[in-house]
Amino acid sequence: MTSKIRAVFYFYRQFILVSVLLNFLFLFFGKPISLIVIFKLFLSSLVFYIYKTSYQNQLYFYQNLSLSSIKLFVFSFLIDVIFVMLSAGIYSLLL
Repeated sequence: MTSKIRAVFYFYRQFILVSVLLNFLFLFFGKPISLIVIFKLFLSSLVFYIYKTSYQNQLYFYQNLSLSSIKLFVFSFLIDVIFVMLSAGIYSLLL
């Protein structure tokens, strides 16, 4: 169980910098959290499509841990939503 959680975080680490920067950029321009989450859902779907078509061979590590690509991207999206909430809280404290 913990190896699967660590694997999801290992996969998500390649997106974390862009994700947090986008969170603060949207919050700086006053966009609501629901719009940010919908935009992140669109981006996650786009990245999922790119990975399924172009980078399928890079997902074998996660599939060997019995994490399907759909589970991997869903859990990554949920982590991203948590980071949106944390970014909104940090941004409100800064202002």
